[in-house]
Amino acid sequence: MSFPKTAAFSSGEIAPELKAAVLGNDKMITERPGSLIAPGWEKAKAEAAGFARTEEDVMTYALFPELAPAFLQKKYRIPWVQKGTDNQKEYIP
Repeated sequence: MSFPKTAAFSSGEIAPELKAAVLGNDKMITERPGSLIAPGWEKAKAEAAGFARTEEDVMTYALFPELAPAFLQKKYRIPWVQKGTDNQKEYIP
C-alpha cells in the first residue's frame, strides 16, 4: 500500500502543524486521561446510600445522578417522605 506524498508519517512523532491544528491553544495530554478525573466512587456511594443496595446501583447513580434516585426508589419500593415546603422529597431507607 502506498500513501500520497502529502501524508506525513513518521516514527511516532506528530507533525507540529497537525498538533497546532488539532490542539489550538490547549495543552496536549501526555498522561493517562483517567488520572485527570477526580475520584467519585466514594462520593457516589455516600450520596446513594439511602436507595442503592448494590454496587450496580451505585454505578447507576454515578452515571445518571438525576434519574437513578427515582428509578431505584421504584425498583426497591422505597417510600417517599415530603420534606419542607418547596416540594423536596427524601427517601426512607
